[in-house]
Amino acid sequence: HTLVAEVDLPIGTRVDQPVSTASIIVPGHEHEPLHGEGLGLAPTVGARTQSQSFLFRVSQVGFPLRPGIAVTGYLNIPGEPLQGVMIPQSAVVRLVGKAWVYVQIADDQFTRREIALDRPVADGWFTTATFGTSDRIVVRGAQMLLSEEFKSQIQIGEEGEGG
Repeated sequence: HTLVAEVDLPIGTRVDQPVSTASIIVPGHEHEPLHGEGLGLAPTVGARTQSQSFLFRVSQVGFPLRPGIAVTGYLNIPGEPLQGVMIPQSAVVRLVGKAWVYVQIADDQFTRREIALDRPVADGWFTTATFGTSDRIVVRGAQMLLSEEFKSQIQIGEEGEGG
């Protein structure tokens, strides 16, 4: 059997060169990626994402595939690889329309750094933001740190006022 997989790019992402291959991941078979041979741009935008889409020929092997099943595609795009780090979703907090992570700078001190969320990956984000090899990004409790950071700004009225 040969099937065709449609891979929609994340919203706002664009690829201006031909994509010849991709790894196609089927839910439940994450450790058995399928080879996708590039057929070109899809004739229409992605139905769900309204973004640029590519078509790939996939040979079915070892497990059943059904039309319409959601897959994840990792495109092999020509060019130099980007340098960056993977940030898990649990490390990202949002404030005033921006995304932030906390970096530990001392045993009990943390600093908040803005990151761009323009490259989604499985369970998180890829960012080209510069982090040092010794930077320790908070991956559990980041929301609690954000709450603590702004706790001192909460105004509490005096007892007995207004009444």
